Amino acid sequence: MGRIEDARAQAAQVLRINPNFSLESLAKTWRNKDPAITERSVNALRKAGLPDKPPLHSLTNPQSLCAAFRQHEVTIRAKSTSATA
Repeated sequence: MGRIEDARAQAAQVLRINPNFSLESLAKTWRNKDPAITERSVNALRKAGLPDKPPLHSLTNPQSLCAAFRQHEVTIRAKSTSATA
């Protein structure tokens, strides 16, 4: 605890190695039996400066761009459905 500067430096190193890294992609592959541990870990990584989603500029091919658009569209629909429910 209390080593936020070290954590931010390590997060910056992760993003230098993989500029497209995101907590979203990590969550898809990270398997932990205890969801509370996963949530605490992801929150700590977020606090260190790792992004929830990959940067939009990383979507360089049309397939990735279409997938991102579809995901955005699904998110908007889900929000509008929950707002009307």
